[in-house]
Amino acid sequence: MSVADATTLAERIRRGYVFARRGGESNFYVQRALSFSGVSVIELFGPGTCSNATAVHRAVTAENVVAASLVLVGARKRFLQQAIGEPAAYIDLFVTSRNSRLAVSSTSGAGRLPSGAVIDRDASERYRRNGFSALYQLAVATTEVSGRASAALSWLTASRVEPIETAAVVKTAIALEALLVSGREPSTRAVSERSAYLLSDDPDERQQISAATQRFYDVRSSVVHGTRALPQDRVQKALEYGDRMVVLLMLAIAAQLSEWKSIADVQKYCDDIRWGRTRPCKRPWRRGYLNQALRSFNL
Repeated sequence: MSVADATTLAERIRRGYVFARRGGESNFYVQRALSFSGVSVIELFGPGTCSNATAVHRAVTAENVVAASLVLVGARKRFLQQAIGEPAAYIDLFVTSRNSRLAVSSTSGAGRLPSGAVIDRDASERYRRNGFSALYQLAVATTEVSGRASAALSWLTASRVEPIETAAVVKTAIALEALLVSGREPSTRAVSERSAYLLSDDPDERQQISAATQRFYDVRSSVVHGTRALPQDRVQKALEYGDRMVVLLMLAIAAQLSEWKSIADVQKYCDDIRWGRTRPCKRPWRRGYLNQALRSFNL
């Protein structure tokens, strides 16, 4: 939001809100509007009025959907810098007193504040062209599958801002399972098969998706059970693949918003495909994003 836009918003609040008129430019809400100057702002439009709790839910959901749109371009380290900065690993200060003089030293460096994600024209176009508006509509709806999408979005964001990569892998796995697993199903099989059916019609590509997803779960299992130490690059590749899969799957499910209301509808589609029936599935994202996800985990 530009300085002019923030100033216009602040003036609108000052003139239209009686308590702001009394406080003038020092009013809290006027100051809050002015603080939007020079930062990326997500603006929500909707009919009628809603409760504060509903407004907060929609705002958090919108932020998570925008964050998901940034996952498609990868660069997890840059995302961390934008979202949480670089906290200092530890802080120490050594103070020694000699003859009323102090000697002071430290081995720790300063952290870096988050830079913030820039929602530029490319980000806006990526959001618009790949079905993220439908994903937002799904996540704020009241169906069972919308609750799953909302939970998956929350876990994906939690994974993306988790500085410990092994912990992030577990959170990404929870996002996948929140989206696709029902009851006590074997999670690896359910996620790998359904991901393949939801993301592609090509048998060879489905096989690649299923195999890559099983490799992701091998990494997740090693992390959770501590069976063996994993190379850092393997964890990083698994995490990048898993995060992108969550996004592509959410977009595919959101594209069937008018037909799929529960996990049973998703299961029915996948079962029909497995038994050779022909079922349409809209995939709103650019095909290259799936290829990028598979390449990111090419071991």
